[in-house]
Amino acid sequence: MKVIAISNKKGGVGKTTTTVNLADAIAHHFNKRVLIIDMDPQGNSSLHALGHEDTPDTTIAEIMANPRSMTLDAGIAPTIAENVFIIPADYRLEETDDNFVGKRNRSTFLSGLLSKMESQFDFVLIDCAPGRSIMYENAVMVAGHFLVPVEPDDFSMQGVGSMLADVVEILDDEIKVPLNIFINKLDNRLTATQKTHKALLSEVPQYYTGELNIRTSSNTRAAVAERKTVRQFNPKLEINNDYFRMAKHLVEG
Repeated sequence: MKVIAISNKKGGVGKTTTTVNLADAIAHHFNKRVLIIDMDPQGNSSLHALGHEDTPDTTIAEIMANPRSMTLDAGIAPTIAENVFIIPADYRLEETDDNFVGKRNRSTFLSGLLSKMESQFDFVLIDCAPGRSIMYENAVMVAGHFLVPVEPDDFSMQGVGSMLADVVEILDDEIKVPLNIFINKLDNRLTATQKTHKALLSEVPQYYTGELNIRTSSNTRAAVAERKTVRQFNPKLEINNDYFRMAKHLVEG
């Protein structure tokens, strides 16, 4: 079971869109069972993947607050995509850190919970919130791979640098697992895209090659509005090739 954390300290860079569409690509093209864990209190991955706005009965917040009496199975729900499941989140996740005060090994609760599900899923994608929290520390500790989306703007490197520093601090060690930075909403016609591409190649060449970038598409929002993944919305869109390429990288890497 491969655990992948999708993270950036900067919000609004497309973590949720990447999480849901990448999960669909892995499941559809490679016949894998995928679990999404939504760790963002905004719950955007949950809204997109579940396809409705009903308040979930059990979220990751309740499970993480009671890791000895609950299992992840309690929160698993089917999504709009075949072979993709989710443990949802909502506003209750904002209060979860308070439940960890004074608890030992609080950064490894998720690792323990996931260890009991090795045979159920091939991939776990964790949609991380932008900020630093105990929940985020749990995601970092269990991740075997990091995906870091950035948007092409003048501030893209700030979120990347802060995120990398946090991961090193949480691990208390250098990053020894694969980490891929990619540009989301790529548009090579824009100067900002070219500047971001050059900055990443210059400052973090060990994490960025430009081969996993996701192009911009006006159909992404349209797909969300119709409660579909981009592939379900229109399988002929070019952006589907980008998600397939990223999925292939993760499955075969």
